[in-house]
Amino acid sequence: MDYSTRATALFAAGYNCAQSAFLPFAEALEMSQPQAARLTNCLGGGFAGTGGVCGALAGACLALSGKYGRELPEREGEQLARQETVYRLVRELHEAFALEFGSTLCDALLERGLCASGEQGDARFLCPQYVRRAVEL
Repeated sequence: MDYSTRATALFAAGYNCAQSAFLPFAEALEMSQPQAARLTNCLGGGFAGTGGVCGALAGACLALSGKYGRELPEREGEQLARQETVYRLVRELHEAFALEFGSTLCDALLERGLCASGEQGDARFLCPQYVRRAVEL
């Protein structure tokens, strides 16, 4: 099963958006599933339900940082290169997500769930799409 399919299945199983986007990468980052779930729990709903940055996007960014981010406080040599790499990758992910969905903010993304009649659609039908694409991107 690929990462994005696994992420969508995790969301359907009850994990929040951030957990769903991050958990497929936990093993590769040498984290247990429970550790990864606890770490990302606060990011769901746009940072603890505040409507900030989409949790799926935040979880995917955290996975990038887990793989490419700097490990030591030095800001030169290899550590600087790692930081520059992760910043570049996160900016690219952020920009691609915004281009595709028109925003990176949870509140704005959920507002796009308005039905043609103007009634609020069920956000659960949109969030799996955001989880899948954040992981794919």
